[in-house]
Amino acid sequence: MSDDASRSPLRVFGAVALVTLLYAASTLAWWLWGRNSATASDIQPAYRIGKAAEPLEIGDIGGAPENVDRVRSLSALADRDDLTSAELGAYQDGEGSDVRIAVSDYPEGKAVVVLVRLADAQHARRTEQELVALQHGYGLTDLSASRPGVAVLGPGRDGAPLERAVYRHGDVVARIEFRGSDPAAVYTRMAGVLDAELRALPADAWVAPEPGVRGRPGAA
Repeated sequence: MSDDASRSPLRVFGAVALVTLLYAASTLAWWLWGRNSATASDIQPAYRIGKAAEPLEIGDIGGAPENVDRVRSLSALADRDDLTSAELGAYQDGEGSDVRIAVSDYPEGKAVVVLVRLADAQHARRTEQELVALQHGYGLTDLSASRPGVAVLGPGRDGAPLERAVYRHGDVVARIEFRGSDPAAVYTRMAGVLDAELRALPADAWVAPEPGVRGRPGAA
């Protein structure tokens, strides 16, 4: 057997060993450096970093619920009559985005819960204050201070059968209403609906209105 013939297996083995070594080296290099280099598609947007947004939790308010699952934006909310035009404008001024509502019918009347996420907590505070000022502009008065952080408004047991509540949870502002035919029944039902929603989405502490926050004219 010639020397060239005897060396062929060694050459083949050497070539395979060299390829294997190069592959192992490149794999190790990727593991140490390449996997930590982020491309544009790997970088998470700023809104995904940090604490996730809290869900818009609707409480178990009872009654016969209407199907309102598709109402998830201010534009969809604007197509309904759950809010006054001025209340809708207050949410729009606060750069409202995500929306959830609940509407339930009772023998005594109707409950409406509206939750809107604003641009941030500061916008939420101002929107909350403006919504409360609007209720005062509609002729409603403060009824109860038994729920910290919640403005409960209405004409009282002997007035028109309507009560509303406004409060804030982080960057979310809730507006709750019960409207019926009997003032005493409205008073009782509103308390139950409000407490159910507060269990699902507690209220933050009330912040005194900022200068220049006034209710807009319009009907309640």
